[in-house]
Amino acid sequence: MLRNRDIVMPHHYTIIGKGLSMKKNRDSSDLAARIAAAASQPAGRGSAPKPAPAAAPAPVLVSSTPAAKTPPAPPAAAPEPARAKPKKAKASDPDTVPITLRPSSALLTKYVNKAAERTREEGRVVSAQQIMIEALERSVL
Repeated sequence: MLRNRDIVMPHHYTIIGKGLSMKKNRDSSDLAARIAAAASQPAGRGSAPKPAPAAAPAPVLVSSTPAAKTPPAPPAAAPEPARAKPKKAKASDPDTVPITLRPSSALLTKYVNKAAERTREEGRVVSAQQIMIEALERSVL
């Protein structure tokens, strides 16, 4: 291993040692203000940051004449939060019940092969479970 300090000198030491500094970004203070505003908002709110309010005149707390009173402005309606789109529910028979079947591997292979054939014929995916249900419906009890 080399012990010479000139060769093993860390890179950051040479940059800092020469007194080099980076130029400040012109938008850094604006970015810092937006980050601080975003950090103060509760989580889960809208992702779009609110624009900075324009310089509004200071409200008059005491009026010099009683006739200059104006009716109070109605409170601004808060924008409703965006609602998530409802998930599309699969069209299923209303009288279905979930069950678990444990067919032998040979029987399951037969159903999988039949499902593959039907998938090629119909041009849409047909599952082995659908084939099993059809076979059960055709059987006489």
